[in-house]
Amino acid sequence: MYVNGYCFLLDQSLQQLQRIPDTLAECPRRATDIALLVDGSSSIEAEDFSKMKTFLSEIMKHFRSTDTQFALMQYSHRFREHFDFSQYRRSHDPDRLLGSVWQLTGATYTATAIQKVVRELFTSGRGTRDEANKVLIVITDGEKAGDPLSYSHVIPEAERAGIIRYAIGVGEAFSSDTAQEELQEIASEPSNEHVFRVDNFDALQGIQSQLQDKIFAIEGTQSQSGSSFQLEMSQEGFSSLLSPDGPVLGAVGAYDWSGGIYLYGSSGKPSFINVSRTSTDMNDAYLGYSSQVITANGQSSYVVGAPRYQHTGKVFLFSQDTKGGEWTPRWEVLGEQIGSYFGGTLCTVDLDRDENTDLVLVGAPMYHTPLNGGQVHICPINWPGMTLICTKTLQGQTGQAFGRFGASMSEIGDISGDGLMDVAIGAPMENNNHGALYIFHGEKGGLSAQYRQRIEGSLFPSSLHYFGQAISGGTDLTGDGLPDIAVGAQGQVLLLR
Repeated sequence: MYVNGYCFLLDQSLQQLQRIPDTLAECPRRATDIALLVDGSSSIEAEDFSKMKTFLSEIMKHFRSTDTQFALMQYSHRFREHFDFSQYRRSHDPDRLLGSVWQLTGATYTATAIQKVVRELFTSGRGTRDEANKVLIVITDGEKAGDPLSYSHVIPEAERAGIIRYAIGVGEAFSSDTAQEELQEIASEPSNEHVFRVDNFDALQGIQSQLQDKIFAIEGTQSQSGSSFQLEMSQEGFSSLLSPDGPVLGAVGAYDWSGGIYLYGSSGKPSFINVSRTSTDMNDAYLGYSSQVITANGQSSYVVGAPRYQHTGKVFLFSQDTKGGEWTPRWEVLGEQIGSYFGGTLCTVDLDRDENTDLVLVGAPMYHTPLNGGQVHICPINWPGMTLICTKTLQGQTGQAFGRFGASMSEIGDISGDGLMDVAIGAPMENNNHGALYIFHGEKGGLSAQYRQRIEGSLFPSSLHYFGQAISGGTDLTGDGLPDIAVGAQGQVLLLR
C-alpha cells in the first residue's frame, strides 16, 4: 500500500499534458544478499558442526520463495569459501551446496574472517547485487583466539559497506561478560536486535524464526534498525519544480521521512536524490519540503530544504561531478533555532539575468523573537567553488511575532527598472492572519535589507485571510509590458500589477 503522491503538468490552457509519475509504484522486491560466516575451530565437536549445517540448510530453505541470495564462508585460523552468491544463483539446493562442507579445525580468527567476507564475498565479482540489502550472519562457539586483527579494525569497514550484522553465540563460553561484549562488537546496533545466544547447537532451531522475521523486517532499506518504510509514504509531489533537466518532485516521506527529490530527466527512469545513504541522522528531516534549481554555465544543481533536520533545519546543494554522474551533496547549511523550519522555503535569484544564479534565499518562517516572526537568509553563491555563505537576513515589520515571514518567496522580475532582479516575500499570518506581501529590491551583490513596499491583505475589500501564503511572479499576465505578481490567499488568488 502506497501513499506516494504525484503532480500534474498542465499546458498554457490548463489542459493536462502529463501525470508524474505516470504509474503507481510496485511492491518492493525485498532483495537481500546474506553471507553466512561459520566457526569451524577445534572447540566445536564434529556432531555439533553437523547440527550447525542443518541449521544453515533450514535458514536457506525458509528464504527460498523470496529474492534472497546466500554465500558461505567457514573459518578457524584458515578460511574456506564454500560458495558465493553467483554459485548459489546457479544452484538453490541447500543440501547439495552444504554436502561438501567439512570442518576446518584450528584457532578462532573471527575478526579476520569478517574482514575477508566484507572484502571478498560482498563484491560484484562474487554476485552481490547493488540494490540488495547486505546481511552477515556470524555463528561462533567462543571468543576469538590468536587473531592478529581486532574488531575495531574490521567492523568500521563493514559499517561503511552498509552490511547489517547478526551474531549468534553458541554454548557456555558466552556466559561471561567479556564474551557477550564480543558478540555485541560484532553485531549491528542496537545489539539487542542483532545478537542471539543459545546454550547448545540443538537450540539453534529455536531462534530460526526470530532471525528470519528480523531479516524480513529490513524490507530493502539500508537502515540497521530494520525500518519497514521505503517509498510507501513518500508523498511525492509535496514540492515541485520545472528545471532545465526536467520536472523535480519532492518526496518528504521517503525512507522514514528522511526525504529526497525525484528528477524526471530525459533518461526515462527518474533519479532519486537524497543523503540517507551517507548520513545516519536524516530520519524525519523532510528533505524535499522545498527545492530550487541553480544554474551556472548551462549546468544545473539543486538546492533542497530539510526543515526538520535535527529540529533546526538544513539546506543541501546537490550537483554532479560529470554529466550523467551520481548526484552528491556539495555543501550544506544548518539552521540555528529549534523549530524555525529553516529551509522550509527556498528561492534562487539571478540578479543580473546572465543565466547564472547569484543568490539563494533560505526561509525560516517559524523563526521567533519577541518582535519578529519569520526570517529569510540571503546566501550569495561564491563561484567557481560554488560555496554558500549566508551573509545577512531579511525580516518583516516589527511587532509581528507570529507573522510567518518567509512562508513564500519568488523572483518577480525587475519591477524597479534598475536592471537587477527584485523579490517578493509573503508573511501570511501578519495582522491577525490577514497576511502581507513584502517587496525587496535587488542591489549589487544581494538584496536591499529594507523592504520597498508592504502590501497588507486587510486593505482588500474581500476580507482576505492568509494573503501571501503562495507567490508566483515575473510574468506579464496583464499585457502592459510590466511583470505581475500572483498571490495566494485562503480560497483566492490575487493578481497584482
